[in-house]
Formats: sequence, C-alpha cells, structure tokens
Amino acid sequence: MVDNEEINRDKSLIKFHISSLALLGRVEQAEEKFDSSKGELTLADRIEARFYLGLGYSIVSDYANCRKYFGANLKLKNSVKE
Repeated sequence: MVDNEEINRDKSLIKFHISSLALLGRVEQAEEKFDSSKGELTLADRIEARFYLGLGYSIVSDYANCRKYFGANLKLKNSVKE
C-alpha cells in the first residue's frame, strides 16, 4: 500500500505516507517525501511528519537524525506562546 502510486499522489495522504515509510524503516524515502512536500503540508502536518521521522530514525538507530527531528519540534513548541 505504501508504494501505491495513486496514494502517493493524493496530497491529503502525504503525512500518512511519510509516517508509514518512516515506521517501516524506510527513513530516507520518508525524508525525501517530507522535503519535497513541505509546501503542501500544514504546520500541524509538518509537526506530525517530523515526529514520525524521529521515530523512524530511532528504529534504525540513527540517533543524530532522530534528535534533529524531535529537536525541530521542540524548538517550534518553545517558540509558540501559549
């Protein structure tokens, strides 16, 4: 299902595609999809996608990239006034 081209083109499913790839350990593909889709994702979708990228990188034991994505979300959280 992750490799279904029709699903890959549906803009409303981008964040789910990124999360699926990341959780399957296909983090490079997930990161490419994230980078190429930034303009199409809402802020909330970008936050969610970064979360799953962080999880994906932790699954493959790439902790530097894991920290990069979790850190980006923390920076954003700290910059938003409640």
